[in-house]
Amino acid sequence: MTMPNERRWAVNNTRQFLVDLMDPKKTPRVPKEIRKEAYRNLKHYPGEYYMDKAAVESPEVFGDWKAARDLKAIEERLIVISSILNLREKLMSEIIRNALRTPDGTEIRSRHRHDYVTYTDANGKEYMVDGGLDYIRRSRNGDEEDMVVTTEDSFEVVRQACDWGTYGINGDQPLSYIKLCDMETAHIEAVLQNVSRINPAIKTSMERELEYRK
Repeated sequence: MTMPNERRWAVNNTRQFLVDLMDPKKTPRVPKEIRKEAYRNLKHYPGEYYMDKAAVESPEVFGDWKAARDLKAIEERLIVISSILNLREKLMSEIIRNALRTPDGTEIRSRHRHDYVTYTDANGKEYMVDGGLDYIRRSRNGDEEDMVVTTEDSFEVVRQACDWGTYGINGDQPLSYIKLCDMETAHIEAVLQNVSRINPAIKTSMERELEYRK
């Protein structure tokens, strides 16, 4: 006989399996079509937020009696889960900035696909971000501030978050990053004209910036 907590465990683990199918680091040899199918299934799949609500409202189906009695613990967990759900929504859009801010105020940012960035905060915990503009993977300590920006955010937010690396006009300066809103128009036009391999989200943002300035 399947117990309510076992039924909920099966639903939650199936969701995690689908999430793992979308992560090239966890499932490196999965065909692209399988990843797309996992995304389609995840789009309307019940997240932990809804499963926890189901555990409280229908304990005979998905319940965990001990957890249901501890309402305070559930509420705290739902706050963390809510941030995860918001992050999952951002995954469906094109990423402009993949970053988080740790409790001591340090911002860590992953700029390219295999840019695995870690930081040990003043509180002793380790934080990480990974995936650049291809996917979002990060630590989940519960006290970090999400700083992810996607094309779904307002353009005022996008033009502040989007930046471009440059070695100076003659290519002889140390690498520095300029916010899109601070780039000269001629610089943006030169990038669009001369850089063939540019991230589609960055390219779209630059084109929108030129329209924005008219």
